[in-house]
Amino acid sequence: MDKLHPGVLFHQCRRSFNGVYTRRLYVPLLLIISILLFWWLSHGDYTTTEVVLTRQQLVHDNSLTFYEKMKALDDAKDSIDLHGNSENIIDNDNINQATTNKLLKTSNHLNDNPQIDSNHPIKLLFEKLFRIVDSVEPAIGYMSRNEMELTIKPKRNKSLKNLIPRIMGKNIARDIASHESADNDKYLSKSYLESCLQVPDKLFKSLKASHEKFVESIPNSYLKGTYEGNGIVIIAGDKFSWLSLLSVENLRATGSKLPVEVMIPQLEEYEPQLCEIILPKLNARCVKLYEFLPKFSQKNNSEFKRLSGYQYKSLSLLASRFENVLFLDSDNIPIKNPDMLFYSEPFKSEGMILWPDFWRRVTHPKYYDITGKQIGNTRIRYWSDTITPPELYNKVENNDIALHDLQGTIPDLSSESGQLLVNKHTHFSALLLSFYYNVYGPRHYYPLFSQGGSGEGDKETFIAAASFYSLPYYQVKKSVGVVGHWDGEIYHGVGMIQYDPIIDMKNGIRYKEDLNRLIKEHEEHGDIFQYKFTDFLHYFDENAEPIFFHCNFPKIDPIGLITDGKLINQNDGKQWRLYADQPNLGFDFEVRQWQLIHHYFCSTDFKLNLLYLRDVKLPHNEICSAIEARVAFLQSNPL
Repeated sequence: MDKLHPGVLFHQCRRSFNGVYTRRLYVPLLLIISILLFWWLSHGDYTTTEVVLTRQQLVHDNSLTFYEKMKALDDAKDSIDLHGNSENIIDNDNINQATTNKLLKTSNHLNDNPQIDSNHPIKLLFEKLFRIVDSVEPAIGYMSRNEMELTIKPKRNKSLKNLIPRIMGKNIARDIASHESADNDKYLSKSYLESCLQVPDKLFKSLKASHEKFVESIPNSYLKGTYEGNGIVIIAGDKFSWLSLLSVENLRATGSKLPVEVMIPQLEEYEPQLCEIILPKLNARCVKLYEFLPKFSQKNNSEFKRLSGYQYKSLSLLASRFENVLFLDSDNIPIKNPDMLFYSEPFKSEGMILWPDFWRRVTHPKYYDITGKQIGNTRIRYWSDTITPPELYNKVENNDIALHDLQGTIPDLSSESGQLLVNKHTHFSALLLSFYYNVYGPRHYYPLFSQGGSGEGDKETFIAAASFYSLPYYQVKKSVGVVGHWDGEIYHGVGMIQYDPIIDMKNGIRYKEDLNRLIKEHEEHGDIFQYKFTDFLHYFDENAEPIFFHCNFPKIDPIGLITDGKLINQNDGKQWRLYADQPNLGFDFEVRQWQLIHHYFCSTDFKLNLLYLRDVKLPHNEICSAIEARVAFLQSNPL
């Protein structure tokens, strides 16, 4: 049937009203519509305090259209019980958890389809990068530790058919601490390390082909305008959302002014109150990391579908809008303003700063064969000492030279990636390669980098990628410190102390100047200069200043600390300080944390609504009583 012209259609509709009988049918219908319209208008006052709060919660989400925001407002308003004055000051105690869950459900529903412009330069970068990474997936990999514990045979489980168990050879990689003697170098030699994790020939060939294809396919640079400025990136989600907020608050307490991006990995981890009310007041914003993931990455057999934990770090670095990025783990607390790092040496000249872990490097020699890097026979450094001329320490008697003291290898020590500073412009290729290493990390590269040693994860991917491209970077030489407390003769470490690289570099310059002077003095007196690695290390202890506390064991999660009894000495049942031996910071670190905890968990004019608090079984009044008791204890027991 042909379509009617609008004018003809209107004329026919008007004619239907002619006659008494037809009017009798339409009048009741119009009356019902009028009654419903009047009811809706009388109950839909969009100037009430209810909508003001909800608008504050949603207005910052620029991915929503005006219609979507109004729909969210309308859907959420019937579960909100609010009171306010003419200035729209909200009593947040009246926002219960059901309200937050309702708002979260609405927000998630509205964001099922990512609203990021398909022409967004970062979005375009990810589309291309994911296709490349997806196309080079290795044909075979290791089982994860959890999969190895399964009783299901790989042949009966399709998801495991191309995976092999991790099998150690005649030796096991050892955790050798940075301060241990050179006698342990035999456990770090090439012959020893290649006799640990077995790398079957089929796996080796698959990884080598994958690596070669990836580095040949990636772009050399990004489009102008993709990244700009300086900023800090933290990953949230579950209890890490709280830890991220705590880290941001500590940043601001140090005087940091740089903007912060808090990455939300998964759709179900989005935090309305945190992202739309709290963080904007702290010059921080949430980035929905999941909106950068291309649809094709969700295929059943894709490694992208399994991205989690450590792997989000490299993804977040690339998704951040900042060109120069300081990445912090969410449980990493800044204790000194880090803003100056962006404008000072060594970052200005090196473009990447890395901090050390406790352990020496145990990367498998096969990694270098996979990447095509040649390992030389010449020793070019002594552990973390890259300053002293090699001829001075090559005279030291040592039959077993550590693999990673040799030319062509990644330097000692291993990395601790709870903090990382990088310039994307100079190190873009390294960030792309580290992303590849992390996507295929758990089944491929993590085992090669750490061989089951402590901290196996993403931590070696950044330095490995930079080393592959021969890009510069500065490794902080001051050994990682520990903060904690004593229980009799037992020491409980609760956090790692990382140090200011600006001071570290100055100490290195001072060491080199003094070393040259000492060598000259010995030559003038006809003596032979005796190299001691401990003398080198002592130079970096002087004037060193802490800049980060990586509070990872246990994390500063008040719910966990209270319920697990971590605040109580089990021997006498009394409270104790967890950070009892903190260095001189100019403030009481532990007091500051618990004051912030009290503000967010127990303030009379504010109620924290985070997803991880949904399953808390302790009554709120008991939690706050414990928090108040903790603050009182710390203040009455000063350091």
